[in-house]
Amino acid sequence: MTSTFNRLRTLFEVCVDLTDDDRLTWIEKNVPEETLRIELALMLAADRGHGGFLKRDVVSRIGKLGAAVSEDFKPESLVGRSFGSFQLRRLLGQGGQGTVYLAERVADDFQQTVAVKLLRRGIHEVDEHRRFRREREILARFEHAGVARLIDGGVSGEGVSYLAMEYVDGLPIDQWCVAQSLDHEAILRLFSQLCGVVAAAHRALIVHRDIKPSNVLVSRDGAIKVLDFGIARLLDEEDTSRTRNPMMTPGYAAPEQANGGAITLATDVHALGVLLRVLLTGEQPSRTPHPHAMQLPAELRWIIGKATVAEPELRYRDAAELDDDVQRFLALRPVHAHPPSRWYRTRKFITRHRGGVLLTTAFALAVLASLGTTAWQAKVARDQAGIARHEAERANNARDFVERIFDPISQGTTASKQPSYAELLALSVTRLDQNTEIAAPERVDLMLLFARLLTKIGEYEQASALVERAGVFARANLASEDPLRAHVVAGAGMVALRRGDGVRAARDLGAAEQQFRAFGIVGMPLIRLYDALSAVAIDRGDADASLAYARSALRERESWLDADDRRLGSGYNNLAFGLEAVGAFEEAIAAYRKALDIQLMHVDKDAFEALIPLSNMGAAQVMAGHVREGLVNLRSAQASLALAPGKPRDHHVINADLLCFSEIVGGSVSSAHAACAHAQQLAVTVYGAGSADAARSLRLSGIMELERGDPLLARATLLRSATGLDPASAKSWRGRTDIALAELELVEDRPRLAVELLRVGLDRFGSGYPPYLRRQALALLALACAQEAQPACPEESYERAARDIDSLSYRWSAVMLPAQTALARVELERGLAAVAATRLRHAIEQAEGEIDADSARLVDARSWLAVADAARGDCVRARSEADAVSDTAVSGSILLRDSRLALAASTDCGSLLRSMPSQRHSS
Repeated sequence: MTSTFNRLRTLFEVCVDLTDDDRLTWIEKNVPEETLRIELALMLAADRGHGGFLKRDVVSRIGKLGAAVSEDFKPESLVGRSFGSFQLRRLLGQGGQGTVYLAERVADDFQQTVAVKLLRRGIHEVDEHRRFRREREILARFEHAGVARLIDGGVSGEGVSYLAMEYVDGLPIDQWCVAQSLDHEAILRLFSQLCGVVAAAHRALIVHRDIKPSNVLVSRDGAIKVLDFGIARLLDEEDTSRTRNPMMTPGYAAPEQANGGAITLATDVHALGVLLRVLLTGEQPSRTPHPHAMQLPAELRWIIGKATVAEPELRYRDAAELDDDVQRFLALRPVHAHPPSRWYRTRKFITRHRGGVLLTTAFALAVLASLGTTAWQAKVARDQAGIARHEAERANNARDFVERIFDPISQGTTASKQPSYAELLALSVTRLDQNTEIAAPERVDLMLLFARLLTKIGEYEQASALVERAGVFARANLASEDPLRAHVVAGAGMVALRRGDGVRAARDLGAAEQQFRAFGIVGMPLIRLYDALSAVAIDRGDADASLAYARSALRERESWLDADDRRLGSGYNNLAFGLEAVGAFEEAIAAYRKALDIQLMHVDKDAFEALIPLSNMGAAQVMAGHVREGLVNLRSAQASLALAPGKPRDHHVINADLLCFSEIVGGSVSSAHAACAHAQQLAVTVYGAGSADAARSLRLSGIMELERGDPLLARATLLRSATGLDPASAKSWRGRTDIALAELELVEDRPRLAVELLRVGLDRFGSGYPPYLRRQALALLALACAQEAQPACPEESYERAARDIDSLSYRWSAVMLPAQTALARVELERGLAAVAATRLRHAIEQAEGEIDADSARLVDARSWLAVADAARGDCVRARSEADAVSDTAVSGSILLRDSRLALAASTDCGSLLRSMPSQRHSS
């Protein structure tokens, strides 16, 4: 059979280009077999589509064979059949043109696995046969490592054409990207590989015409293989079927394919652009913009837009030109898809070369970005014809001043002589004071700009002095209706916030908010104001207001900034903090991760800007119960911050405080002690010994000392933290200290004092951050009331605490272990030993995998579990648990002073059962 097929194929190739007369003569002379002559005639008639040899038989046979194939054909029925030298093993897939099978060579003396493609309706249809011949010609003419190689081809005895091609063991490109969890950069590099294959075809004047995921496979080693050149077109051939039976895939096809227009290299460019959008967004192609596409970096949106524009002449010329823009994006170079813009090219140059002159370039970038005050206002002013020219002039004058500061750098100053960030700021302020030509509005703009930058490097006193000068100058030189007056008020409030002056911050920022509304100020100035107001709301214990401001700031960012703008990352960071404040920790983690991803588009993982969301995410993970993961991130952030150049800044302290707290929650007593001592030292260095921020670090140290077993030092430290706080500016923070002192009173068996402190602390704390602390305080209040009932105790304190705690999604997080222990102790006081044991055992099981075995909180919970088991009569288990507690390094902690623990561990465990309240049997 194989020799017959091969001979038929050879005969067809000889005859196909002969005239009718020459063909007839040649067949009669060289093809004596009647069956072979009929099959050859069928093939030649189908190719020409007109009369000739055996014309009537051709018509009837085509009708019969075509009907048989279309009505009854089932692809699976051909498995096991042979086509040429290959036997079909299993069905791989079906498409518009044909069916593809996995096949093996069976007719020769070597093994080979191939993919055999059969045309769907056989050799008898003119267009199908033309496509078959075209694909075979293209694959024979165009050889490339990225194209599935042609191995053999022919026509079966039934007139079915087939191609045997290289079998690619891989996944469609969209499935591969998902399976490998590729980020944008990896997707673009893979896509660039595809563009290289298509560009090679374009150089050979071949248009694929059906580029889609199923026709682009990725092998196990990540190599691209393009399939299905069945509808490809050679541009140097005469195309007589442009408007007849267009072959294409909806969604990927270019408009000219659907409309019967000319097919060019730009036709493939359109499909590549659609495919790129699918790979980057995960959405299927459609005529409407993808919501996810708007989250792509602006330059990628420009590239996709240029590739998929309706008019072919406006697209990239070919795949090579498209690939060039993709490569430019990956190399941080300006892309050709962007409209001409000198500022755009300058920004890309700075980003691309940021490593060479790190400090001065970073400062330049910060200055130019911070000049957004004038830029945003100029944008708004375009809608206000009366002041548009004035605003634009202000922006240009301010930029000219900054550019003159950087003249030495632009003239080639060597890296060793380049000024530091702080030196550039000092130089800028001095030059501003010396320059008498700068008009009042520009001078105010620049004074506020330099004040913001001074706060970013921790120079709070200089920033405060500069913003005060800006205020005096503005009041003396600007009209009362000038919007810059509002910016000055906002700037003063923001510096006060960074200095820890909550009263001044709340006053100025609140006034600025009203003025911003009156002037209609939007853009970055409004974003910065919302961010600051969100922080003020947290300080006063209003978590809902903090989250609302954070959401407003993010919405404003999204309306003004590109999806990859690092300032959008700050918005997600601040939103995450607001989510934490209302207890939505899992949502907060996702938002922090988004913030971190955006920052990592611009900076290295050890850069300060990336460490902020990293440490914040670590703290949120601890709160959500992912303690070990959170500790890893917080410790990593602290190690990188320690290596950062310059003196410690506020986030050094923030991260240290977060790590101190997290070590208390899940670390050992020794690691918590070391972390909290470091945090306290940093706070004093950055803020000063008597500041409110240092007092916050002291409170954490006091809690750590309480759990470490030193009540005297714990009390002294907590009291110092309370006296360091300004009652008016940090009411919520004072409430935290009250709650910690109440826990100390409970440990030292003074429940009456604990009740008083908890009532005051809960009132001060309000709905402040962190949200779990209020529930813990309610549990401690229920415990204090259970130990000594008094008029000050609220009714049903236990029921309220249990209801609030059990409603939390993170109620079994390690953070909530002290609260669960306190509830269990109340249940023991009420004689509900079995209930207490069940609560403690579940809490311990949930926490054990996340915190160290000698964590004071875990040891305390286990101790009370031993008591609960003894109280319900299970002395064997009680003694086992008590012995395990006594083996820990913190078995002497003041948390464990209750005499019932020793009784639970003794041989007289049953006496504890007899000493419990009489209602114990109801449990």
